[in-house]
Amino acid sequence: MSAASLIEDPEYLRLLDDVAGHLAAQEASRLELYRRYLQWSVRSASPLVARIVDRPTLDAALDTLEPKTFWPEIFPVAGAGRGWGGGSVAQRVAGVSKGRLRKRFADRSSGVLLRAPSQDVAGVGVRIVENCLEVRFFGDRFLVTTYRGNVTVDVEAAVPETLLDGARGRRLSDVVDHSAFTGTDYRIRSVGRDENYVTLVARTGVVPYRMPWPHLVRPA
Repeated sequence: MSAASLIEDPEYLRLLDDVAGHLAAQEASRLELYRRYLQWSVRSASPLVARIVDRPTLDAALDTLEPKTFWPEIFPVAGAGRGWGGGSVAQRVAGVSKGRLRKRFADRSSGVLLRAPSQDVAGVGVRIVENCLEVRFFGDRFLVTTYRGNVTVDVEAAVPETLLDGARGRRLSDVVDHSAFTGTDYRIRSVGRDENYVTLVARTGVVPYRMPWPHLVRPA
């Protein structure tokens, strides 16, 4: 039988349809299992998540999460404890193309990039790190990253030494003028410099959080 006649054979076409249906059902089942796993495992979030992204927008973004190719052989949360990646502040913020920044900013397998929610934020990404939902957002001259109950603020600015010397222990909102920190009591724990950048680390803690698929978790 020639290749052309095989393609036109009704039984062969039915077989292809059955294979396609099987693969689609398998992938749908895998996606449901992945969401069940995230619903069960993610128990907290940085409080800055809710200050930057409203819940409907966040839920819609999380709906686009997909498991990695080898999931569930490799669980997505257990191996995600290395945060957002290293490099100096200058390397993370300056001279990065949109395409490279998008890849570095949020991985579809464990995070997602959102549209900018306001004028003072140019981009926002949320990502699952271990069992916590973290957020990263940036503007013209700053980058904010949360990780394990802390927030790191990298600012491109010439800050007087006298201000930096007295920054430790102060409220982050007293030093950084941004709406995300207004009214908060996040205390600065450390201060550093990197070329023309200043890095501030403050303690935020975490808040209880559950993923948007509670109907997938069976009651005990």
